Amino acid sequence: SQVYGVSRSFYSGDHFGELIWMDFGAGAEPGDEYYRSLGEKTDLSAFGKWSGEVSDFRWHGEIQARQVLYQTSGRDNDYSEIDIQDELTFFNPKAGLTWTPSETMQGFVSAAVAHREPARSDYLDSPQDTPLRPERLLDVEAGFKKRGERWALGATLYNMQYTDQLVVTGQLNDVGNVVRVNVADSYRRGVELEAGLQLTSALRLDANATLAQNKIAQFEETVYDYDSNFDYENIVVHENTDIALSPNAVAMGMLTYEAPKDGALAGLSVSLIGKHVGQQFLDNTSNEGRALAAYTTLDAVVRAEHTLPTGQALTLSVFGNNLLDAMYSATGWTYSYRYGGPESTVTENYVYPQAGRHGFVTLAVEF
Repeated sequence: SQVYGVSRSFYSGDHFGELIWMDFGAGAEPGDEYYRSLGEKTDLSAFGKWSGEVSDFRWHGEIQARQVLYQTSGRDNDYSEIDIQDELTFFNPKAGLTWTPSETMQGFVSAAVAHREPARSDYLDSPQDTPLRPERLLDVEAGFKKRGERWALGATLYNMQYTDQLVVTGQLNDVGNVVRVNVADSYRRGVELEAGLQLTSALRLDANATLAQNKIAQFEETVYDYDSNFDYENIVVHENTDIALSPNAVAMGMLTYEAPKDGALAGLSVSLIGKHVGQQFLDNTSNEGRALAAYTTLDAVVRAEHTLPTGQALTLSVFGNNLLDAMYSATGWTYSYRYGGPESTVTENYVYPQAGRHGFVTLAVEF
C-alpha cells in the first residue's frame, strides 16, 4: 500500500504581561503592559508511506520532509529586547520489518531518524552567544513478543543515539520553566520488558520494566565564582555522565481482580498498583549530592459499574494513592556556585515533595 500527504500549520500569538500590583510605581498603573512580543511559527511537511507483505514478513517505510520557520520579536518579560529568526529543514526516514510466524509469536526490527526543533523557551533562555541547534535522533529497536493461553511476554531493545540533544541543565528560568542546552553526543539505551499472567478467571497480574543507560559523552557545567569582582565564570567538564532526570530503572506491577460477570459482584474490579523509580540526578554531573533518591509507591483503585433500567451506565471509582505514605520527590532543580575557588563550592537543591497518603472519588455517568 502507499499513502502520501502534505500538511501546513501556522501559529501566531502575542506574549505579554500586565502589572497586577506595584508599590512605588512611579506613574505605573495596574493593567499597564510591561512587556510584549509576537511569536510566529510555520510548519510545512510532506510524507510518503509504503508497506507490503512477503510470506511471514511485513515491511514498511516512510519518508518525511519538514520545514519549520520560527520568528519572535519585541520585549521579553525580563525587559530585554528579542529578535529571533530561525529556518530549519528536516529529512526523516523510517523503516521496519515485522515477522509473524504464528498467531502467538511476533518479532520486529526498526530504524528511524527524527529531528526536533528548539522550543520558544529554549531560544529565550539559552546562554548568551550560544546558538541553539535542533536535535537529531537515530532510533534503532528490536523486539519480540510471545503469548500463551494464560500468559504473555515481550521484550524490546532500543538504542537512541542523539546529536545535539536538548537536555535540561538542572536550573530554572525566571518563571519556573526548565533551562535546556545542546549536548553534542548522547544516548539512551536499554531494554523494555512486559509480562502478563492470568492467575485465575478473575485475577490477573501485569508488569513492565525499563532498564536503561542514559549518558552524555561530555557535558560542560558552568559554575560562577562570586569573588570580589563577581565576574569569574568557571567551566567544569564531565565525561560519560548521566542525563538529568533520567532514572536507569523504572518498574510497574498491577494485580487486578474482576468479579465474574454473572455473579453477585458483577461490575466490581479492584486493582493494586506498585511503581518503582530508580535514582535520578537533578543535573548532568552525576553528583551524588544532587540526586533524587529512588522511591516506591503503592496505589489502589476500586471501581463499581452499574447499568440503570434506562440504559445509562454509572461508574463509581475510589482511588487510594501512596498507601504506604512514602516521602519522596519526583523532580526538582539545583544551583551550584563558588565564592573563592573550587574548595568553596555551594550546592542548593530544590525539590517538589509529593503528596503522602491521599485519595479521591469519581462518579461517571454515561448519557
